[in-house]
Amino acid sequence: NRLRWQTKLAAFLAVATILDICSGIITFMLLQAGLLEESFFTNMMTLEMINYACLVFIPTAIVAIKMVIQDLKAAHKLTSERLKAINRSGFVAGLDTNGIILDANENLAYFLEYTVDEIKGKHHKILCTKEYATSIEYQQFWKLLAGGKFVTGTFERRSKYKESRWLMGSYNPILDTRGDVVEILKIAS
Repeated sequence: NRLRWQTKLAAFLAVATILDICSGIITFMLLQAGLLEESFFTNMMTLEMINYACLVFIPTAIVAIKMVIQDLKAAHKLTSERLKAINRSGFVAGLDTNGIILDANENLAYFLEYTVDEIKGKHHKILCTKEYATSIEYQQFWKLLAGGKFVTGTFERRSKYKESRWLMGSYNPILDTRGDVVEILKIAS
């Protein structure tokens, strides 16, 4: 969606180049199969068109691919910088769909009086009251997340020393290219 118009045009020309190359291959195959006469190539106009296509479209395809790569790098850099900004100021954790903490930032660990290593690999319920961790509400919470629904609100969590800590934030399902939930991203303050 955010590709530059120049990149879109260059990508279109790259596709045209690929189609041109494919038509050349098909022409060669038809010639080899005897379905096309050699007189087809004696027409000077046809040869000029083929030469022009090769001289214009192939370099254009190279430029197009280069522009697409530059735009993808720029988009990746922007996304990376946004995540760094969120990570610097917020409480962030990555969890699998079963509630296992895959990673957490120092801010969250410090707020809950843990080290990152102490919570990594543990189930999220270690951060909850026993009553909540065994409740139907908690089971529904994970079913919603695994089903691709985000959950936002104010949450009571427990520190390492079982003291109440209140967080305001959201649990956001991360989807793969097929639309399946692969991870949950928690962002809170």
